[in-house]
Amino acid sequence: MADRSVLIDENDSLLNFCISDTVIKKPKLHSKFTSGIMSEEEFAYHTGRLYKYCLKPVRDMHQLHKNRIMGMKIIDHLILKADSSYISIPHVMRIIWSVMSCIHHFQLRLRTGTIAFIHYSRKRTTEKCLKSYSRLIRIFHPSMHRIILNAILVFYKEGKLWEFEFACTDLIVDLMMIYTNFEQALDDILNVIETVGEENVTEARYLIQVLYEVLRKVQSPVISEPLVNRFLSMLESSIVPKITDRFNYGPLRRGIELCIMNTIAHLSLKGLFLVLKKLVTKMAVIEDDEAMLLNLGNLAAYAAGRYRPKTFRHYITQEIFDALNVLNKKPQTSAVSVCARIWHNLLDRNNNLLVFSTPRIYLQDCNYKINIKECVRGDKIFFKEWRTVIYDLVLVNCRMVHGLSQMEGMFQLMAVSLSTIPCGYTASTYVSAALSVQDYAFQISKENLVKSHHLHAIVLSIMSLVCYVHKAEVFYEYVNSIMERRAEWAPHLNPPLKLEYQYAQHHILWNRPDLFFEDWETRYGLWKCFRVKIKHPEGKEKEAV
Repeated sequence: MADRSVLIDENDSLLNFCISDTVIKKPKLHSKFTSGIMSEEEFAYHTGRLYKYCLKPVRDMHQLHKNRIMGMKIIDHLILKADSSYISIPHVMRIIWSVMSCIHHFQLRLRTGTIAFIHYSRKRTTEKCLKSYSRLIRIFHPSMHRIILNAILVFYKEGKLWEFEFACTDLIVDLMMIYTNFEQALDDILNVIETVGEENVTEARYLIQVLYEVLRKVQSPVISEPLVNRFLSMLESSIVPKITDRFNYGPLRRGIELCIMNTIAHLSLKGLFLVLKKLVTKMAVIEDDEAMLLNLGNLAAYAAGRYRPKTFRHYITQEIFDALNVLNKKPQTSAVSVCARIWHNLLDRNNNLLVFSTPRIYLQDCNYKINIKECVRGDKIFFKEWRTVIYDLVLVNCRMVHGLSQMEGMFQLMAVSLSTIPCGYTASTYVSAALSVQDYAFQISKENLVKSHHLHAIVLSIMSLVCYVHKAEVFYEYVNSIMERRAEWAPHLNPPLKLEYQYAQHHILWNRPDLFFEDWETRYGLWKCFRVKIKHPEGKEKEAV
């Protein structure tokens, strides 16, 4: 029995394919109650009818509706009776286009119904059609998934259906749930975006919107390094276009950012580490491009916020530290602020960042809803190894930052560390850093009085937080004495931070010693809190010298 292919009709040139019109006698069909698998002849007969009802243009809208209903019945019959071994690559393309033409038709009708009952009926028909699609793609062999994806993209591209927001996202998401090679699918979609972007930027933007919605809904905990590099390369080209770029990524910049963020949201620790390392390494080599630095910094801060290891010791490596250290020593204020953001997001394992939104006085026996857990030994060793780097970061921050938001970012870095790793190393490091910040505030009091007030307020807030976290009663007495004297004679040195300060006649604007912290007093307060106690045989405790 010979097969021959013919074109549908001269008027049907809108369709870019040939429909098989095999000349065969109508086979003897099984009864509709028979549960057996259809024969290959029956499969060819039913697919031919399907293409006729779903892919051939019809001007009469009533006849079109009848054809689509008949097409859905045939699709449901194929799902129940067809053997997957009969399905070849041309069959996949045409069957997928057929079911998508039905989905398109029923969704158009859903938009025009005004009466509640009619709308409900059309909605049920549309949902039934989508369920049939979901069942249909699961009968195909996994090797056909790539063809299904490209069939969906071609259907929407040729029909220019992106702007109507039909179910392209839902169709691709459903396919991705069973797709055997997720990264291959992403590469295919990115290739289509790049190709379409050369001809029609609007279509490329619609397609990247579909992509970031797919990445938001489909969870993929692993990502390969080549795919990370491709996304970052696209983002860099969208921020600062180069002559060597093959495609114009500029209009897709926000969409690419959302794609990366939605990818980061589902990554495992290993994947997050890879992305974070790539981002901070790229930021470390950026010279004068502030836009690039801020965009990559936002992504790095987001990745750091998602990075939640049980202990920091083995998950924050030398590479990340070196890159952040280089970033912290850059002359740009934005680089230092971004570095601080990455650090406090990275260390905020107990989700206390919002509690430390601004400096305040932490009073004794009050509840500030700070989540403080027992210090993990690995975290203590981690901070012991890197405390000098973090100490330098705080000092560079206090010199570089300007404005309330950047001041609050510096405070958040110290406060989050104190609450996440509550041990003697963090307390002593940040008390020492606070005293150094106080010395710097003395130096700039004549040049920038408001900034010096902000720094003194942050110092008091950190000292009170150390007392609150470690329940340091003796240290609390000293901090409270300074706070009370300031409240009477220099309230501008206490939190909260203000844009402008008003001074009363009796307020002290010179550096009176009893309004500030003394080194030996703070050392004594820390010693009383963290002193080692030795138990004697008699059961009494004695302080170790």
